[in-house]
Amino acid sequence: MKAFIFSVILTFFPLIIFCQTENDSTFNDFSAYVHLDSITITAQRSGFSVEEFIKIIQNDKSLQIAFYNLRFLSYTYENNIQYVNQKGNITDTYYSKNIQHFDGNCQWMEVENEYFTDKFFTRKQDYSYYTSKLYDRVFYVDKKPCSERANHKPPKNSRAKRLIETRIRELKKLIYTPGQQANIPLIGDKTAIFDEKMIENYDFSIHSGLHESGIESYIFKAIVKPYFNNANPEETVVKYLEIYVEKDNLQVLSRNYKLQYNAGVYNFDILMKVKLEQYKDKYVPTDIIYDGYWKVVGKKREDCRFQFKLLEFIN
Repeated sequence: MKAFIFSVILTFFPLIIFCQTENDSTFNDFSAYVHLDSITITAQRSGFSVEEFIKIIQNDKSLQIAFYNLRFLSYTYENNIQYVNQKGNITDTYYSKNIQHFDGNCQWMEVENEYFTDKFFTRKQDYSYYTSKLYDRVFYVDKKPCSERANHKPPKNSRAKRLIETRIRELKKLIYTPGQQANIPLIGDKTAIFDEKMIENYDFSIHSGLHESGIESYIFKAIVKPYFNNANPEETVVKYLEIYVEKDNLQVLSRNYKLQYNAGVYNFDILMKVKLEQYKDKYVPTDIIYDGYWKVVGKKREDCRFQFKLLEFIN
């Protein structure tokens, strides 16, 4: 049961889903559903193509590359995790400032300082919350220096751990590779918002604006139509999606999205924000915010707010 619960969390933790198609006619058909502002319409006359822009978004791998880039850098970052009850009162917290070291071959983590409330960990020093276990799995690396790990052979994974690893691969697919179908229990293809069966549920738009960093951007939005959300709320999972794309090079700068679903045996309502910034010639994730809850039958609801924030690069 624990393995199933953890796999559900892993599957739904940040979703960025598109349905990738191999036929250009599908993109052409989809462009008719996209509302453009006047600036973007003017840009079309100068060569901007809605169809090509949608293709770029659907096939974009910049987030995957950005996370991969972090593995080869030294930097400091903060973790700030809060659990709240249904009244919004904070029940448990965790804060740490960590250093990721990279020696040109291997990366390891050093905890510079940390603070946590008494019930954040169990008596056996395990995490009290499954969301924290996920956070650890996604954002932390081994604390042992590389020299101490050289001859260490990891134990053979149990069936439960293999299931978790499978869900982690699905999670990475959801985060990194827009357009690929993910294996999500009890949901099917409802996350594939560009699929022919799903597009009528959404209002799509592209308009021009400034990213919070001050960079001129195209802003793509997909918002579930109120009528469909009120009449059939379980027909959609992605309720809101917003992507900022830099105009000059079509680099994704940030993604904001809201996920909500009730499958009976589990339900969730999650808001995610991911921001990328350029460091030298590479882009990396510098700010990740999660705010929401998940609930599995037979287990206590977990309301969590957390932030991963990259503070400084170390040369």
